Amino acid sequence: MKFSKMLEANSKKGKTRKALSDQDLLELYSDQGQPQQQQEVQPGSSTTPLMECWNTLVCNLSVLSQKARTCHWIVVGQNFFDLHDLFGKIYEQTADDIDTCAEKVRMLGGNPTGSFNDFLENTEINDGINAGNVLTGSKKGDFSHSEKDDLSMVQELLVDFETILKLFEAVIQCEGVDRHSCFISDTMSGFYIKTSWFMKSFLGQQQE
Repeated sequence: MKFSKMLEANSKKGKTRKALSDQDLLELYSDQGQPQQQQEVQPGSSTTPLMECWNTLVCNLSVLSQKARTCHWIVVGQNFFDLHDLFGKIYEQTADDIDTCAEKVRMLGGNPTGSFNDFLENTEINDGINAGNVLTGSKKGDFSHSEKDDLSMVQELLVDFETILKLFEAVIQCEGVDRHSCFISDTMSGFYIKTSWFMKSFLGQQQE
């Protein structure tokens, strides 16, 4: 399930928020604020909405990780040293987050998505393979010559980070969400929030 459909369904339950506040977390883990019951897999089904949320993150993060790795490989220009390092940190962090999301699917009793075809079919991220090549504008899969400058790479990854943050939001708003899902989703989102700030500052954009 793509996150746009998840958010549409979840929006009926309450307003979208950017991140849990300290007070929200206290209420979430206090005896007074009990989370909803975790959903069970229904007979004849192999998944739940919460599993789908986490698997959608596995797919999107997998595509983002490879995209950041490609940027790490091909970036050139006067900002090479800074961006080569930034893109490397992004693909390393996303690789760790993919593992966390996949393990959460297993904890919920499901199986994480593992094929490249499924990644591409269930991603909201324009990876340069399933839509031409956003990095080069060339034929599919050809990353050998970059026609976009380093700033364009940062701009594209910034958009991708917004997608990932919406997916973390979809997890927290999902029907049947458990405490651990809320905690790890909110914790992992910190990297994407902070790095988005770095990239916006690099591009000279005003913060919202």
